[in-house]
Amino acid sequence: MDSTKRFVWVDLIRVSAIYLVVVIHTAGVIIGKNMSLYAPIGWWPANLWNSFARASVPLFFMVSGTLLLGQKTEESIFDFFKKRLSRIGIPFLFWSLFFTFYKSARHPDQLKLQNFLSILVDPAYYHLWFLYSILGLYLAVPFLRAWAVRASKKEILTVIGVWFVLFSMTMAATHEFGFRINANFTVFLPIYFGYFFLGYLLKDYLPPRRVILISAFIVLLGSIYVAFSSYYMALNNQGVYSNYPGDYLHPVVVAASIALFIILRSIGEIDFWQRSERFCNNLKIIGDASFGIYLIHVCLLELLRIPIWGAGGSITDFFFIFTPAGIPLLAFVACGLSFVIVIGLRRIPFIRRCV
Repeated sequence: MDSTKRFVWVDLIRVSAIYLVVVIHTAGVIIGKNMSLYAPIGWWPANLWNSFARASVPLFFMVSGTLLLGQKTEESIFDFFKKRLSRIGIPFLFWSLFFTFYKSARHPDQLKLQNFLSILVDPAYYHLWFLYSILGLYLAVPFLRAWAVRASKKEILTVIGVWFVLFSMTMAATHEFGFRINANFTVFLPIYFGYFFLGYLLKDYLPPRRVILISAFIVLLGSIYVAFSSYYMALNNQGVYSNYPGDYLHPVVVAASIALFIILRSIGEIDFWQRSERFCNNLKIIGDASFGIYLIHVCLLELLRIPIWGAGGSITDFFFIFTPAGIPLLAFVACGLSFVIVIGLRRIPFIRRCV
C-alpha cells in the first residue's frame, strides 16, 4: 500500500475524530442538564449531534491500531516503551496536574494531597480518561503486534469476535440487569483492544460502492437508535441523560464506528485529495495536532460559556440560539482556537512535549 495514500486517510480520520469529540462535548452543555430545562428544538439537536458523534473515540483507537499494529519495525520492546510512554506519559502527568489545579482555582477547598494522588487511578478531568485507556493499550501493543503479524485474518476476526462478546455484548447485557462495573477498576485495562485489531484489519480494505452505502446506512441507523434510546432513558430517569446507549463499547456504537471508519477510509482514497499536496500537508498538520486539541479543547469550551459583560450572555449562548447549526459551528470554532493554541504551545521548549 502506498504510504502517501495511507497517511491521507489516516489524517482524515484523525481530524474527523477530534472534531466529533468536540461536538460531543459541545452538545454535552445541553444534554448534560435536565431535559426539562430545554424546549425540544434545543434538546433534540444536541441529542442527535451527540449520538452521531459517538464513533469519535473508537476512530482514534482504530487508527492507532492501524499505525501501531501495522508498523513494520525492528525496535526493541524497551525502545517502544521509551518512545510511546514519553509521548503519552509526559502529557498524562502534565495535564493531570494542570487540571487538578484548574479545578482547584474554582474550588479551592479541593486542593488536597489526596486529589493529586488520586490521578493514579482517577482522571483529574472528565476527558482525560482517554489517556488511561491509551496507556493501557500501549503497554499491550508489543505483544499484540507480535501476534498480529503472524496471525491469519480468520484468527484476528476470531479475537475481535471474542472481544465483542466479552466487552460489548456483556456490557449491554449486564446493564439491562442493573449491574455496573466500577470504572476505577478498569481504568488502565486495555478493554478497547478490539478497536486496535479492527483498525489493523481494515487498513488495506477498499470496499465496493455497495459496502460504502451500507456503511452510511449503518451510521445513520445507529445514530437514530442512540438518540431515541437516550431520549426514552431520560424520560424514565426524570429528565437526566444517560450515556449508556452511546457507550463506546455498546454494540450499536461498535457497528457505527466500523462503518464510519470504512467511509472515511474510502474518502481518503479519492484521487482529488491525492493530487492536492497543499491539502495533504494541511491535513497532516491538523492531524498531528489532534492529540493537543483533545487535551485543551475543554478549557476553550468552558471559556466560551463565560458571560460577556454587557452582552447579556456568552458566546455559547449566541451559538445556541439555533442549536441544529450552532452546535457544529461552535465545535468548529473551539477546534480552530484549540489548534492555534496548540501550534503556539509547540514553540515553547518544554510544553511542546505535552501537546
